[in-house]
Amino acid sequence: MPVIHFVETKESEKSKCLCYWVEKFYLAGKKIQIVVSEHIEAQDLDYLLWVFNQRSFIPHAIGYPETDDILTPVHILTEESKIPDSEVLIMSRECALDFVSQFEESVNFICMDNQDHKKQCRNYWIEARDRGFTLKHHRYKPLGMLRN
Repeated sequence: MPVIHFVETKESEKSKCLCYWVEKFYLAGKKIQIVVSEHIEAQDLDYLLWVFNQRSFIPHAIGYPETDDILTPVHILTEESKIPDSEVLIMSRECALDFVSQFEESVNFICMDNQDHKKQCRNYWIEARDRGFTLKHHRYKPLGMLRN
C-alpha cells in the first residue's frame, strides 16, 4: 500500500518545508507531482523552487505536461489529475485518498499552529489508516535542521 508522510510544520514555514521535500525526492531520482489550491499558489511555489536552494536547481513546470516537457521531473498542478510516471505526490492541500493511492509515496503537511487544520489532518490520518495506507509521522523540525 502507498505511504503517506504526515509532516509537522508551521504555517509560515509550510512552503519552504514543501520545497525541502521536493528536493529530497528529486535528489532520489523520483518524478514528483505537487497539488496546490490555486494558480497564484502555483506561481509562488514556482518562484520559491527557483530560489530555495542556491546550490541546486530543481527542474519544474506549472500545469499538466505537454509532450515536450513530459521529462520534467516536477509538475505543479491545481487539479487532481495524475501525470503518467509520477511516483510522488506532494500535497499543499488535502487530496482525495483515491487520488493519493495512485502514488508510491505522498506528503501531507500538518500546520501545528492552526488548530482547525490539525483536526482536519487528524481525521485524514484516521481515514487513510482505515483504508490501509502506510502512515509515517514526522515531528516538527525548524527549517535549518531539515537537512540534518
